[in-house]
Amino acid sequence: MKQLAILLTLFILVGCKKKEEAEPENKATTCSENYHYGSNCQAYNEFYAGSGTLNEDCTVSGVNGYSTMVASASDPLSFTLSGLWDEPSQILTTCRIKSDDRFGFTATKQALGSTGFDIEIINGSISSDGNTITYTYKIYSGNVLVEECEGTIAK
Repeated sequence: MKQLAILLTLFILVGCKKKEEAEPENKATTCSENYHYGSNCQAYNEFYAGSGTLNEDCTVSGVNGYSTMVASASDPLSFTLSGLWDEPSQILTTCRIKSDDRFGFTATKQALGSTGFDIEIINGSISSDGNTITYTYKIYSGNVLVEECEGTIAK
């Protein structure tokens, strides 16, 4: 009987130890689709949001520097940029985060406020820490390309 109690105790201790080892100490947090794990689960567009200093280099108008604002939208894969092409902050460009690369984004050709010009962001990305956004865009008058710009936003 004593041997059975010792074997049973040993079995319980070994079994419990294996169960503890099976669970990792740092469990990964799983976020819903279109949400990013940082300090907590947040929509990808919130990762982009914030204000910063924008520096652009354009083929015609040259180098510009000014403030900009990145705001999230109700869709977790959309956000807006304001002030591109040195336009007033109330003129917004709606961007779409890439579904296959959450650190990349584009913006389809759209009106740039009431300026008479259109803007298209052909390539954009955000750094893994969320502090730097870089992009390349084109400005059109109708279907005529009038300028190309590269920019960086430092938050």
